[in-house]
Amino acid sequence: MEERNGAKGESPRLHVLMVHPHDLYSPQEPWTVRIRFLARELVKRGHRVTLAYHRLEGSRDLDVPGFPGVELLELGRNLTALGRNMRILRSCAKSCDVVHVQKCMPHSTIPALWAAYTTGRPIHYDWDDWEYKIQEIETNGRAPGWLKWMETRLPRLVDTVSVASEVLKGLALRAAVPEDRIFPAPVGADIEFFVKGRDPGRIRSELQHDGPLVLYLGQLHATQYVGQFLEAGAQLLKKMPDVLLMVVGAGWRLPELVEKAESMGISERVVFTGAVPYARIPDYLSAADVAVACFEDNEATRAKSPLKVVEYLAAGKAIVASSVGEVERMVSDCGVLVPPGDVSALSAAIFDLLSDPEERARLGRLAREKAEELHSWSAVAVNLEKAYLRALSL
Repeated sequence: MEERNGAKGESPRLHVLMVHPHDLYSPQEPWTVRIRFLARELVKRGHRVTLAYHRLEGSRDLDVPGFPGVELLELGRNLTALGRNMRILRSCAKSCDVVHVQKCMPHSTIPALWAAYTTGRPIHYDWDDWEYKIQEIETNGRAPGWLKWMETRLPRLVDTVSVASEVLKGLALRAAVPEDRIFPAPVGADIEFFVKGRDPGRIRSELQHDGPLVLYLGQLHATQYVGQFLEAGAQLLKKMPDVLLMVVGAGWRLPELVEKAESMGISERVVFTGAVPYARIPDYLSAADVAVACFEDNEATRAKSPLKVVEYLAAGKAIVASSVGEVERMVSDCGVLVPPGDVSALSAAIFDLLSDPEERARLGRLAREKAEELHSWSAVAVNLEKAYLRALSL
């Protein structure tokens, strides 16, 4: 195809059809940042990208940045749209070189597989979370069997797989995927975005606070463990009453967490921002003295490559995080690790960093250096490119 032609010694230019199960414009689905930045990086590398996403009803942010040069294709999400989506993706796949599907949701994977199979195009699976285990935790063990079936079998139905963690790589190998068809694709960050034009004074002015500020960033769902942050904060406030705790993000647990802060008697020292435009995240991070990523030790967290952690790194923050899964590798030499689920250790580590500005600055520098070296989206895009070329060679 014409897109495959490249200069001698360079990787061929490809037309990639990327299929994502969620809505790029919904503030309720911020995890679409992964596919958004990967699409952008592939375009920067000379490829053509068509990005299909599935609309979620409700409020939408139509000013979401991050799509320069990317062709967008909006699909319906309900079952009545399945046949139409299959026809649209099949038509698009005819002019593409490779189909890329992220996550294992049937409403996106079935049309993507159909499009690839019926047009003879290779298909790549971007496996970024252990979805069944996340659902198992969120539903107290009542995760749907179809999700387990789909996640177990999808790696066997595709040509290549990228994985965000060593645990997911192990699952791919267990599914009999040849090792030479598995490519690492941990979470990344836009390195320049988190330092360019950030304004820490803006957030502190809005909060009318110039004392210690501790931040938690993320989706407020069952697997995010924000309760640990509040419990650690309650202990911290006994020793450092002028601390302000800030929870940046939205999710179905937000009302429950607000109520928890009230019941603990710390609501006046906790700010819940709700959903925040992604363009403002660097301002919030730059305003914080310490950034926290707390987790429990379970199968879902061991498989995660947490977005919040790599964004803390890119923002050059002093980090306190639970030592579990990929987090240990990401933070071990540039932050403070505590046992997962240990609220007292979490609180003590935050207190120590707030009491030592020189150590905070040192860890912040190391964090930023690590992000620049290992956690850019461009590095992830290079590995995806290798996966596509492997799929095309089969």
